Amino acid sequence: MNKAWVVAVCLLWSATAVGSETKVHAGIGADASTVVVSDAAQSCSFDDEPDRVSVNSLFFDGADEIAPDKGIRRYATDAGATPRFGLEQNGRRLTPPIFDNLQLIGDSLIQVARGSCQGVIDIHGASVLPLAYASLEVDYTGERDSVVLIGGDKQGMQLIRIAAGGRHAVQRSGHYVRLSRYRDRNGAGTYWSTAQAAVGAIGLLAPDLSEVLPPRFDSIKFITTAIGGIEGCPDLRRRPGADAGLWLATAGHHVELLSECGQRHEADAVAKLVELRALNDGPSQLWPWNTLVGIALESQQDGRCVYLDARLAAFANTPRGVNGCRGAVTGSGMLAVPGDHADTQLFRFNARGEPSLVGRFAGQLYMQASDFIVLKRGAAYAVIDAAGRTPFGDEFEEAAPGCGAVPVSLRRGGLWYSLDVNTRALGKGTPGKPFFFSC
Repeated sequence: MNKAWVVAVCLLWSATAVGSETKVHAGIGADASTVVVSDAAQSCSFDDEPDRVSVNSLFFDGADEIAPDKGIRRYATDAGATPRFGLEQNGRRLTPPIFDNLQLIGDSLIQVARGSCQGVIDIHGASVLPLAYASLEVDYTGERDSVVLIGGDKQGMQLIRIAAGGRHAVQRSGHYVRLSRYRDRNGAGTYWSTAQAAVGAIGLLAPDLSEVLPPRFDSIKFITTAIGGIEGCPDLRRRPGADAGLWLATAGHHVELLSECGQRHEADAVAKLVELRALNDGPSQLWPWNTLVGIALESQQDGRCVYLDARLAAFANTPRGVNGCRGAVTGSGMLAVPGDHADTQLFRFNARGEPSLVGRFAGQLYMQASDFIVLKRGAAYAVIDAAGRTPFGDEFEEAAPGCGAVPVSLRRGGLWYSLDVNTRALGKGTPGKPFFFSC
């Protein structure tokens, strides 16, 4: 038997034996090809790469043992000056020696290369991904007992998840010009930024490879809550709500907000977004300091503010205040915002981050601190508590800012009173000047 005939037999085996001896595993999105090398004859250098450039994730590490407990190992033969590799089990060949290299990924999958083409087989030689990828980068293994790869073929880049277990089901994302890791979420996978051919057209893929945001935005930003934040995401692997957050995607003057819990809000002609975070300013705080409780969208179109809770449900639409669409959410859950009729709306958030309207009160907001707001009503001032009551009686003639536990002093009947947020009471009235405290 001459050498040319031997090579011909080997190539014939490469087109039949792998598929016939080791049945292909079918599954979600599995390839119809029954032979792992069916596409190996065509070049996979889709971007005019030299043949060897795209085989950059495979290397010969000298370790032939693949699954020693099963007797599965890599073997090599010389084909001219280039070695070729295959799989064997206890001396029985599972594949012919047709690969330039093969490398174990995970516990039961093997990445293989032939020329500039790459694919994946299992440790028994069965086809999982055909040799049809010019690039096939292993991103990570073990997440949900699966392997995730970044594959490049003629259509572009895509994420490929190969499930562990006996069937090795294959799941794919759509094709994109570019894929890049965007953000890890502890215990719950990785988000991916996607790009299409259009300049600035980026989107977002979730850890399950579903398209969270289509690639049509100029920018995407993540807004996180504080660790141990309000409840909201029962599907997360850790305690509900901890370190969950929102995606903010912009395209011109169009804004889309998307919660990791699935809620969504869209708006046009938005000038900016203001984060409403809890202040640790009193003894009755509901959340850790800096927890994201809500969002304010300031519209440049009509000069109004839309207030959303952390689940992106709108609870107020108000005129823009003196300082724009701003508001302080106190540790006790209070939020005061301007009303439409020179009045002030007072909201209170519960421990689940759900706001409710306490009431509308005459007067403009002068100060908000812990469990109180101070309103200016013409030439007088009134103190309203978190329940909407006026606990200190008649209105005051004058107010002056303070600091620390005494954020404001109030004058009535010629005496100045200090409003202590810790005791929630007025101090003893004294004549003279208001109380000033240095921070």
